[in-house]
Order: sequence, then C-alpha cells, then structure tokens
Amino acid sequence: MKYYDLKKRWQYIKPHLRNKKVIKTLTTDVSRFFYVRGYKHRLEKGEYPFLYESCDWYLDKKGRFPEYINYTLSGACHYLVRFNLKLAKLVEPDRNWRIISSNTHSTVWDGEDTIFEFNYYAYGIPAMEAFKKATENVSVILRMYEEVENSDVINLKSEETNQ
Repeated sequence: MKYYDLKKRWQYIKPHLRNKKVIKTLTTDVSRFFYVRGYKHRLEKGEYPFLYESCDWYLDKKGRFPEYINYTLSGACHYLVRFNLKLAKLVEPDRNWRIISSNTHSTVWDGEDTIFEFNYYAYGIPAMEAFKKATENVSVILRMYEEVENSDVINLKSEETNQ
C-alpha cells in the first residue's frame, strides 16, 4: 500500500483546488466539522483547514511546509474525505477511487494499492496503517454520502455497532 505522492504530484493537484465543486465540498464539510465540535466558525472560501489546527504534529517539521499541509486538519478525516475523493477523481480520473470508512478513520482508496489523503500523508503515518484504520473490525456495506454516488463509497461500520 502506498500514498498518492502529493508532494511530487502537487503540480497536477493544485489547479483542481480552484474547482468550484471542490471548494464548496471543502468549505461545507470542514464547517460541518466545526459545528460538530461546537465551534461557531465556518470555513470561508479562501481559508485553509490548517489555519484551525489544534494539534502540534507539525512542530517537529523542518524547513518550509509544502502547500498540501494547508489541507490538513487533525481529527477531521471523516469531514475531509469527500474533498479528497473529488480531488482524486479530478487528478486521476481513470482510477476507481472510492471512500473507505470505519469508526476510526476515513480515507480514499483506488481499489488497488494507493491511498489519496492529506492528513496521514502529512503526519508521516504509513499508507497501510491508514488503510487498516479505515477497514478495522468492519463488515462491508454501502452508505450514501451527500453528493457522492453509492458506487463511490464503501462504508465500513464496526461489527460491534451492528450487533
């Protein structure tokens, strides 16, 4: 398992960050994250999720931050996953990208060996761990995400909650 290399492929990703649907998904879903957390703020067009980072994972990073770090936000994987899916589909439209999600993590996977996400990639967490967290203790069922077709989503709910 590997990550889609955001750093090396940034030149292909960056133009899609101006896409109106991508921007709308990012601002809407991060604003939902804020609401669920009890924050009164909404992410506005032109703001980056990283501006609201509350963890210190980045403090040991040396040098200039790569631009993709602006699209990370600790604890928000379930709220950034639709944004990641939209970007992945625009950047690599020939791959069969879909959301995989469990109670502990949500990410985007191509159905083969590649994960497309900003958070764990930036944190330095191995891609296999991202995959395992998104699929741990689960049974596969489909779930609708707003504005995403059923075939794009694999929702993996904990077997414990299904009992």
